[in-house]
Parts: sequence; C-alpha cells; structure tokens
Amino acid sequence: ETDKKEITEKTVKSTVEYAKGFDINVENSITKLIIKSPYPKAEKAFEYILSKEKKKNAIQVPIEKIVVNSTTHIPILELLGEENSLVGFPHAKYISSEKTRALIDAGKVRELGKEASLNTEVLLDIKPDIVVGFSMGKSNKTFTTIENAGIPVILNGDWLEETPLGRAEWIKFFGVLYGKEKQADSI
Repeated sequence: ETDKKEITEKTVKSTVEYAKGFDINVENSITKLIIKSPYPKAEKAFEYILSKEKKKNAIQVPIEKIVVNSTTHIPILELLGEENSLVGFPHAKYISSEKTRALIDAGKVRELGKEASLNTEVLLDIKPDIVVGFSMGKSNKTFTTIENAGIPVILNGDWLEETPLGRAEWIKFFGVLYGKEKQADSI
C-alpha cells in the first residue's frame, strides 16, 4: 500500500497589474497588503494582514477613520466616497477640494501640523484606525511614536511609480482598506 500524501493547493491571487510599488495578495481567504517600495531605495517590503475580524497583528477592515499625509490621497478618498472617514491631515490649508474643504471648515478634519513631525497628541486624541504616510527614508520618529501607541502606519509609495497607470492603480491600496476592491478596480 502506498502512502497517500495530501496535496493542499495554495492559490495566491494578486489584483495589481501596473503598479510596481505594492501588491495585494489573497491567499486562503487572507488578504495581505504588501508595500514593496515604501521609500526610495528601500531594501525590504512591508507586509500588512487585513482582517474583517479583530485579530492581533492584523488591521481590521473596513476602516472607519483615517489620517493621510498627502493631498494626492484626498481625490482617491472622494472617488471611493470615503472623504467623511478623514479625521486628520497635516497642513490642511493645502487641500483645495470643495468636498474635503467643507469637512475641514466644519471642524471634522483636525489639523496635524507638519507631515515630518505630526502633532502626535492631537493624532492620538482623534484615534484613527490607520495612518497613511509617506517617507523619504527608513526612520521616522513620529511614525514610530504612532505605532507604539497602537495605531498602524502604512507607508504609501505611490509617488515613486514610473507610469501614470501604475500611480493610478494605488486607488486599489485604499480600496482594500475600505472593503471597496471592486469599486476601486472599476475606477
């Protein structure tokens, strides 16, 4: 009688076609957001597990409250219909979008100072589910402080993409955080 070996099929499905800086992999119903180029000349990728349930070492999705650090992320939030989830932004005076400007003027988006040295006291007070930042290099003391307080920070490297399609595809990065993958893909 021969030994029967169980063959388990591992299916890894990526939903990213054009962007080189990130990937979204779904494997055995586990979604991983992989940031391959978080900053120039990065030597390692960052991997985040996204979960619909509250789990240790995972980001619970869909997120409800977000802080972003780049004005380029504002139109993406608006396209996904998630501008109301924005609770904080550094240098909010640079946001010109009418929808988000109205939220700032109504006091729904808190001013966080400069992106290089965010006002962590205000940030911890507003308790976002996630902070989406960008970095020029490995170390950022502010992001370390935020992470130590239990708020996940994901570095977004969309600005490093070499093609317009690659850059535009970063909408999927936000889509997976909000559980709006299909909508992000169609946009």
